[in-house]
Amino acid sequence: MKFSILLSLLFWLPIITFAQMDEGEPPPDELPPVPPDWSEKFYTVLVAQMTKVLDIKPNQATNFFPTFNQFYNDFMELKKDEREIMVKLRRMGAPNSEATSAEVSKTLKSFQQLQEKKLKLLDRFLEFSVNHLEPWQAARIHPFLMRFNERIEQAVRERVREKMHEQNPRRMHRMRP
Repeated sequence: MKFSILLSLLFWLPIITFAQMDEGEPPPDELPPVPPDWSEKFYTVLVAQMTKVLDIKPNQATNFFPTFNQFYNDFMELKKDEREIMVKLRRMGAPNSEATSAEVSKTLKSFQQLQEKKLKLLDRFLEFSVNHLEPWQAARIHPFLMRFNERIEQAVRERVREKMHEQNPRRMHRMRP
């Protein structure tokens, strides 16, 4: 449990920090680097939980996980591109930005195309899953992937709450659940 909380905290820390930027300041030009071991640990927890929830047997794993690995790598690459576009949009949205309507329109179009690529990638992976897993297993994949990130976010929030309570127990009554 502590490992998964630590892992989720390490995974979300750069994202949370990025989200906390002041509205008047443009974001940094470079994205904060994510150490490779963080993504490996996240991936390890993801695969372990998926194997448990879907009850994937060894003979299924030999067919399923190579395709899942490819899907995961491609999806993470698209997420990285998405994040770069979001940095660009945030820069364009700064009060002192000199971005033109054409530049903003082009960037928004790129973002939309990226979202479509993500949906197509997910669709291909889910179709593969239907063809290579038991129906009940295939039915659980998409909800599992959707809830996995929510669970990590919740674990991070709970851990932050615990830390804040340790530092100042009287502040807890003012925090949202």
